[in-house]
Amino acid sequence: MRPNPRRDAGRPTEQASGGRLPQPGDIVTVEPQMCPGQLARTVRLQLSRPVEPADDDRLAGVPVERRRWWLLTGWQLNDAGQPVLLCALRVRANSVDVSTAPPGVSSIYY
Repeated sequence: MRPNPRRDAGRPTEQASGGRLPQPGDIVTVEPQMCPGQLARTVRLQLSRPVEPADDDRLAGVPVERRRWWLLTGWQLNDAGQPVLLCALRVRANSVDVSTAPPGVSSIYY
């Protein structure tokens, strides 16, 4: 099939690491190059809300898992794994590294 830029506009070229959409409670590793201009260093974020699309409205109707950019909302974790800062980051969907929260750690909602 020939590439169609209009049809493929909202689709990431690759799936998120692990091949699934991150869920509230999951911990994602966010590298500075994943969200240009937002981070100075790598952070771990425990999601507190479902992933939202961060693309423009032209892509209305395209499922969030097929978007190029996601809005991740959650708690930035310190080196001890404790939440320190609630933030929202616009990230490239195809570069998100997802891990589930360790046993005994509940999801953190606000």
